[in-house]
Amino acid sequence: MRNKLILGAIITQVIFLLGMIVYGLAPLFFGEEIKLKVSLYDPRDLLRGNYVKLDYNFGKPKNDSWYGKTVYAILEKDSNNIYKLKEVVKEKPDNGIYLKGKQKFRYDFGIDAYFMPKDKALQMEKDLKNSDSAYAIVCVMKGGAVRIKDIEFIPKLE
Repeated sequence: MRNKLILGAIITQVIFLLGMIVYGLAPLFFGEEIKLKVSLYDPRDLLRGNYVKLDYNFGKPKNDSWYGKTVYAILEKDSNNIYKLKEVVKEKPDNGIYLKGKQKFRYDFGIDAYFMPKDKALQMEKDLKNSDSAYAIVCVMKGGAVRIKDIEFIPKLE
């Protein structure tokens, strides 16, 4: 009986961990790929490793009473197929492309940092110096779940 309980606990933990992984990666496989213009810089952190900090220029929250609440960023596509923020609302939109996140001192949609191996981080640092602008390629699912797929740079015109 005791062995069955231990085995059941182990199986439950494994299923829970696999579910978390699938939920986190689902936007990459099932989401719609879009481009968002970003400003970025390359911090280094001994504890967190190599990553790029991303700023989507969504602005600062205007409604302090929404602090800690779930918000939705409704996006619209411009003539260059780049998505931009249309508005941030508290109610879940019925359709369209939108991101689900939390309002804190800034909007947090879980895509403000992009982690990578050291060699890719060094290459990205070089690309960052030689580019005019950058775009985050993100995958968005219905419901607003989002995941960063890649960062794309536009080279400087000389």
